[in-house]
Amino acid sequence: MAYETLSEKILNGKPINWLYWAGLTNITPNQAAKLANRIDPIKWPNNKCHLGDIPEDIQILIRSLEQQLENQQSKFTLQELTQHLGNDSPEGMLEQVSTQTNLIINNLLAKKERDLTKWMRETWVKEGKLGGSGFFNKLKNYVNKDESPIREHFTTGKNGAGITWNTGNTRNSMTKKAIQNKVSKFKSES
Repeated sequence: MAYETLSEKILNGKPINWLYWAGLTNITPNQAAKLANRIDPIKWPNNKCHLGDIPEDIQILIRSLEQQLENQQSKFTLQELTQHLGNDSPEGMLEQVSTQTNLIINNLLAKKERDLTKWMRETWVKEGKLGGSGFFNKLKNYVNKDESPIREHFTTGKNGAGITWNTGNTRNSMTKKAIQNKVSKFKSES
């Protein structure tokens, strides 16, 4: 974008609050075009920025991008805007979208881990509340079975014995030691 060599702090008097923009689902094409040029459209809704009047050639770029965006859709999220802008996205915008994406992924992985732990606890009870090694060995019977997240059971490998599991589209592994630790926790909570 045209103002890429100038920081958003210079253009706005302070950095853009990307967290604010990341929380919106109704960023207009005009706002998006200004954000793409590191100009805060809330602080500078007209053709000005902290430096004064936005130069005409930059205004043309903003209007051109606005029209391209209007041709796609009438409202954007910050993530949709970064998808459109690609490598031309301002750094602050990319950092905020990356932070949000990582938070979503981490929350999803935590939920999948909770789902696995719930299934393991129920299976541990069903199998008679075995010890850690005994329960690990029993998990071999659940590989690729209906309602089971266990996909592989191995007794040797790079990290030693363990399993691979799948809940939804998340696939991960767990060592025998981690399973034994879970069983110890199950026992202490029973």
